[in-house]
Amino acid sequence: MAIELLSSSIPNLINGVSQQPPALRLPSQAQSQLNGLSSVVNGLSKRPNTQLIKKLGTHNEIQNCFIHTMQRDNNEFYILVISTTSVRVFDQYGVERTVSGTASYLSGLTSPATELSATTVNDYTFIVNKTKTVADLPNLTNTRNPEALVYLKKGDYNCKYQIKITKGTVNYLSTVTTMSSTQSSTALTQNAEASIRTDTIINDLKTFNGTTGNPSNITMTEYGNVIHFESTDGTDFTIETEDSVGDTALFAFKDTTSDFKKLPPVGPTGFKIAVIGDNTKGQDDYYVELKTPETNGKQVWKETIKDGVKFVLNSSTLPVRLISNASGTFSLGSIVWDTRKVGDDDTNPFPSFVGQKINDIFFYKNRLGILSGENVIMSENGSFYNFFVKTVLTTLDSAPIDVAVSNNQVSVLKHAVPFDSSLLLFSDLNQFRLEGDGVLTNETLSINVSTSFEADLTAKPVSAGKNVYFATSRNSFAGIREYFVDSDIDTNDAAEITAHVPAYIKGSVTDLAASSNEDMLLVKGSDEPHIVYVYSYYWQGREKLQAAWSKWSFTGNVRNFLFSGSDIYLVTDDYFGGTCLEKISLNQQPTTTNSVTNATTAFIPLLDRSYKMSASDFTNNAFVVPYSHPDAKIVGDNGSYYTSVSAFNSDVPTTGEYWYGIPYSFEYTFSEVIMKLAEQPVTTGGRLQLRNMSISFNDTATFKTSVEYEARPAKETTFNASTLNSVNSSLNQISVASGDYRFGILGEASNVKVTIKNDEYTPCTFQSAEWEGIFNTRNRRI
Repeated sequence: MAIELLSSSIPNLINGVSQQPPALRLPSQAQSQLNGLSSVVNGLSKRPNTQLIKKLGTHNEIQNCFIHTMQRDNNEFYILVISTTSVRVFDQYGVERTVSGTASYLSGLTSPATELSATTVNDYTFIVNKTKTVADLPNLTNTRNPEALVYLKKGDYNCKYQIKITKGTVNYLSTVTTMSSTQSSTALTQNAEASIRTDTIINDLKTFNGTTGNPSNITMTEYGNVIHFESTDGTDFTIETEDSVGDTALFAFKDTTSDFKKLPPVGPTGFKIAVIGDNTKGQDDYYVELKTPETNGKQVWKETIKDGVKFVLNSSTLPVRLISNASGTFSLGSIVWDTRKVGDDDTNPFPSFVGQKINDIFFYKNRLGILSGENVIMSENGSFYNFFVKTVLTTLDSAPIDVAVSNNQVSVLKHAVPFDSSLLLFSDLNQFRLEGDGVLTNETLSINVSTSFEADLTAKPVSAGKNVYFATSRNSFAGIREYFVDSDIDTNDAAEITAHVPAYIKGSVTDLAASSNEDMLLVKGSDEPHIVYVYSYYWQGREKLQAAWSKWSFTGNVRNFLFSGSDIYLVTDDYFGGTCLEKISLNQQPTTTNSVTNATTAFIPLLDRSYKMSASDFTNNAFVVPYSHPDAKIVGDNGSYYTSVSAFNSDVPTTGEYWYGIPYSFEYTFSEVIMKLAEQPVTTGGRLQLRNMSISFNDTATFKTSVEYEARPAKETTFNASTLNSVNSSLNQISVASGDYRFGILGEASNVKVTIKNDEYTPCTFQSAEWEGIFNTRNRRI
């Protein structure tokens, strides 16, 4: 048996937690990590504290509310909070803005957090109630009395013109015969010339011959060389015309025509007729209406909608909008959606979301989009409230889009995310890409299956840079996939970034937020509402150098979070503090006004829900707390520390800066140390007895090390920078130092758990570690 004294280093501590067997982990991965920030630049440090922006309300005031961020830029955003009874808006300072107006569309909510969805476009936020079924209104287009036009195109000598009307069982006949051009006298010749005038013939045709006389309850109105017939009692009739010149002179128009060019140029305003195309199908039929004279004084036939059909969407069943006004207020109200103006149910049907529920709303390529069932429905280009075509005669590039995904599985679309010049569509089992070359039109659009991964779409997927993140379900735990497009090999994939922590995120994912600036993903799980799961990543070219999962724990339950530049805003809620808007500044640097300056290196006091006191917070020399919490402490810029408000008030400090907040703990537990030789991935033929460990740190004031043993009491040591180097330490001054700290372990590697902790308000940052141990070799492989 050989005994060797060995040592090895852990190059960094920035790769977060792994739940793999210790032998498969990277040395830089941990057993657990709480309230740490893993940075490829700074190393592992205690996360920045949260700063109290403003208390928004009492405890549970926004529980189960729908929360949406209306972000205009990194300097201005608003938080929309919708409960079962109210719609409220707060700015980035926590100040509530006035919201005027109401919307019955949002009534009847029981769980707004899951029943609503929203998207923001500039100053407009569109809100979807996913429980509402979209409907149309019963209103019908006007139906006119049965009517017809008779158009005399030309008159000629010695011609016969005839109109036959059948109403009920009675036939009515009007016949006019013009005179011959050859007459015996000048007077007769003049009469013959007058007889072929179109107005003369038309006027004569209004007198019906025979015993029946003129048609019953049918008015006849003359418009130049046109007669308008209208059944005033609503009884329909038929009309036929004929002439002795091959039926090329007199025409009747009622209900339909096959030739638009033959329509008369004048007639009663509002007269409609259908122009019939291929008789075997109705998709090429259209309707025209005689409109009032234009500027040139002439009437014109324009495309219109069929009589007696529905044409209005029911706005009370469709998304509403919240408008950000220039005054800083907001207006809530329903939208006046465009009506159907041309065609009929065959040529211009209602959008497919009518009769269905809406799952999501989005904006893409200058179109407002809706997901309903398996369909993607997008408005007219540039006209967000129009989902009907403007003409059925041709397909315009700007026309609305209504298309279903094609797949051999039922694919109800839940979310849409613009990504990589395309639109990524999510169903429970598949992901689709909607693309269109250049301008998105019905002709250029294509939807193809991109990947087929099961997804839990409770939380809307989010994009960051070249990736889109979405959640998956694994029984009582959740996972996250990272969708990406490899343009070099034209491949789409969605790698599971939680593969090495399969039982880390408890419950289902209820919210996601991502930042491409900070290379960070935030995840909220259903079973640990006070926990935010943090994924820090770093790409170098095509290689991912960091993929670190960890947890951040907060005093209250986290209801919502968002990134704004390098800041994270959180809406939290707990029994003591109520509902609060808080902020984490990831890159904030110490200044004379935000830090403890009575230290060798100034630092920001690490208190959550930190509140900087001002003169207005004191009444009769006593500090009036912005919120009450039993664990809250007070820290001064001189390093003074008060464990309670009463202790602070008894001291009655008159100068300096002070912060009120709640301490939080940082913990990092190392993975089990595994003996690895260069020629073997893992060495199992021996026993590794750890003697000690050394931790490299910088800008650190204090921390603790804990060694837990399997069969004996744990051992804890404390590092304090003031004792590290007395030359740099001053009396009554907090020391912040950099260096190495060695502590003893004396235990078998497989039976000890080594943890570093910091539950103070002072900072700590760790770069690497090194262990030393004795390895007893039972055998030697040859």
